Amino acid sequence: MSQTKQVSKTGKATPNTNPAFNPGVVASNGEKPRTRREERLALLVSQLGELRGSVDQLAEQYRLRVGGQIADFVEVLSAKGRPNGKKPTMKVIELFLDELAEQSIKPKKGRAKDFVKVQRLMRRLANALPAD
Repeated sequence: MSQTKQVSKTGKATPNTNPAFNPGVVASNGEKPRTRREERLALLVSQLGELRGSVDQLAEQYRLRVGGQIADFVEVLSAKGRPNGKKPTMKVIELFLDELAEQSIKPKKGRAKDFVKVQRLMRRLANALPAD
């Protein structure tokens, strides 16, 4: 491989010592210098790692929020959570049972549309509950 020549201020040709142009040159830390492609690849890998962490955090926050909503429904529908000891109407009970029976959620697949289905279900159930 031929080295690229640079011309110094005195007009003499000197070998190019820029590590990006001369792969045989070793950087001061003892490692080969990185090319732009290697740097961009390292950045891509780093950002994908950050994205994965964000997705994990997003899923955990979603799980906590929806789990809390379900726990709230259970409390409101149970004897200890009913205001003034009022039982839900038969219409509300049947609505909840029908809504739950219609769900075709496949948790093992981890599909985004299942998250949307659960979110819509929680909204419909919340709207079906009578106000205090």
